[in-house]
Amino acid sequence: MTNAKNTKTARTAAPAHDEDMDKLVTEAEKQFAHRDQVQLVDLIDANTRGVLTLFPYSPRNVEAGKVYPVMTGHLDTKRVKIPVSAFAKKTEEGREFLSLSIGPQGQNHIGGAVFRQEEQNQTNGLWELAPGKENDRYGVIGKTVQIEGTEDYETVFELRFYGKRRLSGAGVPYIKAQVYPERKAGDAENAMDGCF
Repeated sequence: MTNAKNTKTARTAAPAHDEDMDKLVTEAEKQFAHRDQVQLVDLIDANTRGVLTLFPYSPRNVEAGKVYPVMTGHLDTKRVKIPVSAFAKKTEEGREFLSLSIGPQGQNHIGGAVFRQEEQNQTNGLWELAPGKENDRYGVIGKTVQIEGTEDYETVFELRFYGKRRLSGAGVPYIKAQVYPERKAGDAENAMDGCF
């Protein structure tokens, strides 16, 4: 008797499946689909300020021929934390830098680059760390788009960042840098307020 009573209660608690329910389900699916289409990098623009943090990355299972980032982390804009991967590269002149890929997997990305404070040796042409600046790091984050009908790209905006290589409490090196809008000629002197 108890089982029959519970079954009856369960049947009356279930919602009726009708046109209204179908409408609700369809609208919910549209909302989720629309939400999934939001590209996190679209929340970054020419006025974005934030903090870029990168930690060393070691893949667990290395696949032959696959290129892995040497550091991973995030760009925290206070509105959102966007994943960042950093790949070791060299300029044509042989200068080492980190090439940034900013954005979650499966979404659009924007790029950037992290440099050490270096000076080019006039004698041998090699890049050497600037004395007293061994831990300084700086760079740029920028969005470019291809010019329609050409193979050329134009810059939509650029952000600058400056920070340092530090050691965590566990002795792990990491990079932490303040990201701020590019300063243009004629900007007020207090354009950098709140960056550091």
